[in-house]
Amino acid sequence: MDKKTVYLATAFASLVAFICILVMAVIDLGLAPDLALQPSTPSGPVSKFVRATNEEPDSALGFFAADTLFVLS
Repeated sequence: MDKKTVYLATAFASLVAFICILVMAVIDLGLAPDLALQPSTPSGPVSKFVRATNEEPDSALGFFAADTLFVLS
């Protein structure tokens, strides 16, 4: 494999990762301030933890799709 192909693949993966970060940020900023799609330290009842998923299912699906694509890129 030549270096040009490796550089192009790396640039593409970096671009995809950057777009995923932007998508996740836009979705997160569009939610109510008290909702968290990915809380770092979940505390309290389960109903509080899954509240964002129950109230904003489309946003949650889009966020986690972008998160998965970010990890893969």
